[in-house]
Amino acid sequence: MTVQTRSISLTKNIQVKDGSHILYFYDSDERYMENLVSFILSAKAMNQHVIIIESFDTYNEVLKRLGHQTEELGIDEVLHYKNNIEFYQTYGDFKFERALESFKIAVQPFVDQELSVRVWGKVAWKDLTYDRDDMNRYECECDLTVSEIGYMTVCVYDGREVPASIQTEMMRSHPYLMTDQDLVKSSLYNHKDHTVFPSLAAQKKSNQSSIFTVRN
Repeated sequence: MTVQTRSISLTKNIQVKDGSHILYFYDSDERYMENLVSFILSAKAMNQHVIIIESFDTYNEVLKRLGHQTEELGIDEVLHYKNNIEFYQTYGDFKFERALESFKIAVQPFVDQELSVRVWGKVAWKDLTYDRDDMNRYECECDLTVSEIGYMTVCVYDGREVPASIQTEMMRSHPYLMTDQDLVKSSLYNHKDHTVFPSLAAQKKSNQSSIFTVRN
């Protein structure tokens, strides 16, 4: 018996597997903002709620860029904000248990109401004291959780702040790797194929009419 795996839309032209866990290392602040805004707009277009876990300043910049679209398109009805310092409780350190608990609390209302939601969460890495095993446990458990509930989740880190060795470890617990310009399957997570897509912002600007489906 073959089990059909449902795909959900990341953008109008890209579909990823239900419960996709995407790792995003960014290098450009401007492209980061473009991708974040595109993520929100595509969520609204797909009738999805979206949880943004970011700093207050960044979220205000997002609202500024969305401008009149926030109310005109009804984005304010599906947009939910969480402060990333409070959410991950990164008061100088990172603890696996409290970060995972915050994630479960944030998504539980949507699970209960059977609502489709996507999550964008940025960990403030600068000046953060962390335990490598603790960080890996969080990402691995988060991968299992999002796969189980079927919610697309983008875990964001500033690529200029995270050591290369840690980036490599994180790629082992994320099926997809995103940069400012591309979205690919993580070669360390799944070796079956290697598909490259444009970034979210590039997809928004594209006039392509075809829909790409990432397959195992």
